[in-house]
Amino acid sequence: MSPSLGNLFYLFLYQNQLSGSVPQEIGYLRSLTELDLSTNFLNGSIPPSLGNLNNLSYLSLYENHLSGCHIPPEIGDLTNAKLFYAFYNELVGPIPAEIGKMRSLQNLSLQTNNLFGLIPKTIGDLTELKHPSELGKLKNLNDLGLSNNQLSGPIPSSFGNLRNLQGLFLSDNNLTTEGIPSSICNLTSLVRLDLAGNNLKGEIPQCLGSISGLLVLKMSDNNLSGEIPLSICNLTSLRRLVLARNNLMGEIPQCIGNMSGHLWNLDMQHNYLSGTLRITFKNGCALKLFNLNGNELEGRIPQSLANCTDLLVLNPSFPTWLGTLQRLVDLRLRSNNNLNGEIPSTV
Repeated sequence: MSPSLGNLFYLFLYQNQLSGSVPQEIGYLRSLTELDLSTNFLNGSIPPSLGNLNNLSYLSLYENHLSGCHIPPEIGDLTNAKLFYAFYNELVGPIPAEIGKMRSLQNLSLQTNNLFGLIPKTIGDLTELKHPSELGKLKNLNDLGLSNNQLSGPIPSSFGNLRNLQGLFLSDNNLTTEGIPSSICNLTSLVRLDLAGNNLKGEIPQCLGSISGLLVLKMSDNNLSGEIPLSICNLTSLRRLVLARNNLMGEIPQCIGNMSGHLWNLDMQHNYLSGTLRITFKNGCALKLFNLNGNELEGRIPQSLANCTDLLVLNPSFPTWLGTLQRLVDLRLRSNNNLNGEIPSTV
């Protein structure tokens, strides 16, 4: 790499057809503040020499074919980096604990790789993040994306230190725990929480209802048990509530009806929910998807569901007023419920 590039501040080579490996010599560009090699065909390892780029604030390597045995621990030397994206690659191995040294990180996304092992506790030091227990130190973090890997072990309680976190994406891993840590509820800036597709056990924490700005809550495809906490109804901004395919039991909280003015997606299919639906859906109901298939519910669907005129997907049995839902495009009647009613002539 030519010495004449030594004073280069910005190197943007994204969305080309570059192939081969990232050269070690890139570490000589010590003046670089932004490096974007995303959306190419680059392969091989992330070069450890990237750790020499002390002025780097932006490092984007996503959508390549980067592999190698691990993310180099030297990545932790990028203490001024605010963004590190390496998602949609073929990276293998554990997340290095040294990542907790990147105290300026605001956005960290490593999803859809082949990362495995425990989530490092040092992520709790990334307190600038708006998303990793070494990760719990990244206190400026705004977004943390670790979905679609092979990460295991518990969700670190140190995640509760990430007070600026707005998005936490841990779906489709092998995370296991006897309870979602209550420290998650310290993340009062959280807007999106996705824990779907793991092996999480225990009850849904009552304190989740205190994260008032939450828009998306996804916990489907786990082994969660117990009843749905009434505090869930305190989430007055929630748009998507997805609790499908767990072991939840008891009645659906009546107060869910109070959320129907802002809730778009309510998916609780394939649990052990029982009793009758005592929900009153508001005028101006915003629901587009309503799925309770595969539970143990009884009785009739509330007629107030007719207030949900934007429904696109409905999965109960036939209520007589079904023909009033003129935008309905997907009606699913597979069910283990005991909901009843006649097939109406309006269908």
